[in-house]
Amino acid sequence: MNKNIEVELTAQGLQKLKQKISRWKQELNKASKDITASIAEYTLSEIQKNYASSGVEDSTPMEFYELGSANEKVVGMRGQQAIYDEFGTGTKGALSPHPAKGQFSLNAYNSGPTIRTSKRDIITDTGDVIPEGVLYWTYKDENGNKKYTQGIPAQKEVYNAYQSASKKAESIAIKRLEKVFK
Repeated sequence: MNKNIEVELTAQGLQKLKQKISRWKQELNKASKDITASIAEYTLSEIQKNYASSGVEDSTPMEFYELGSANEKVVGMRGQQAIYDEFGTGTKGALSPHPAKGQFSLNAYNSGPTIRTSKRDIITDTGDVIPEGVLYWTYKDENGNKKYTQGIPAQKEVYNAYQSASKKAESIAIKRLEKVFK
């Protein structure tokens, strides 16, 4: 977007330009806050949408949050299972690795004292089969029933929301800045 400004080269003309620049500065400051709020709102909405459509059975509550000031915001999700939902676990997590996993000090997908290797085919309570030689572990659900799992794939709720927001941010900013310089 180009905008030409004609300035009368007089004291009065320069004073008008100075006032216009001062007004733009105020409007740009407000626009910056509006852009930050809009991108944060969009990203938070994307995280919630991604989580709702992930299909992960999660019995622990998940909290979605937005923190920060008018000029800088952080959004995300937290809860007992949040890290597992985002990055995945076990064999299934290793099959769909999270692109950012290496940037965090997280355990390997198949680590920990409860990981076992099946010595025979195991038919789980849901009718799934864990083949012989495959890594798995067990846990107790909220009713005390033994559950078998090979983990969960990385759901990438926050990562995918970030990717989407990165693409959307430019259009949000342009739309808002056009109002400043109309």
